[in-house]
Amino acid sequence: MATGWKKIADKWYYFNEEGAMKTGWVKYKDTWYYLDAKEGAMVSNAFIQSADGTGWYYLKPDGTLADKPEFTVEPDGLITVK
Repeated sequence: MATGWKKIADKWYYFNEEGAMKTGWVKYKDTWYYLDAKEGAMVSNAFIQSADGTGWYYLKPDGTLADKPEFTVEPDGLITVK
C-alpha cells in the first residue's frame, strides 16, 4: 500500500496513512502543498484562487506554498520574480 509522497509518471501524489490519494490542500512537515482537485497531482509554479474567490495563493516551483513575498506586481501589471 502506498503512503506518503509517490512519483508516478513524472508527477507527485500524496497518499494518507490508509493509502488513499489526497486532493486539495495538504500540510506535510509544516509546509503546505496543493494537489489537483480532480487528479491529485501536486501543483507547482502556479497561482491557485482562494475558495472564496477573494485572493490567490502562489505555489513555488517545488510545489510549496509561498509564505513570503516571492514576486512584485509592477505598475503596468507585469509580475516579476524577486
